[in-house]
Amino acid sequence: MSDRDVDDVRASLAAIVKAAQGLAADAEDLHAVAYDRQARDHVKVAGGDGAGIEDIGDPQARKLWRRLVKHTENLETSTVALAKATAGLLSAGPSAPPTRGSKVAPGEFARALRHQRERQAAGEYTPRRTETQPRYPGGKT
Repeated sequence: MSDRDVDDVRASLAAIVKAAQGLAADAEDLHAVAYDRQARDHVKVAGGDGAGIEDIGDPQARKLWRRLVKHTENLETSTVALAKATAGLLSAGPSAPPTRGSKVAPGEFARALRHQRERQAAGEYTPRRTETQPRYPGGKT
């Protein structure tokens, strides 16, 4: 693959992003035109004038809306999957662990434990833990 191929893919992706941003900006208006009630000035109906008859949306706008929904769902599914697969391939090393342990510095943690032991030895009240805290990485407790 040449640099030109990479440039072509980038240009196509930029065009897709620009079009998607435009569609996102116009989505509310398109939905309104497609489904909001509108009063038509002159509608021919059998047996009368029919002026002012309410109609629900524009058929062409509804067709465009349905196409937008269908293509958006397909594009989101395939693009997100492709982005995840690419990121997984290009990532180095394993994912970050779910927890990185305590956010308390080791010295502060050791002082807190020492003060807790001193309070217990003196017979002072020591609050009970409501839940177990994560172990400090490399620490004993």
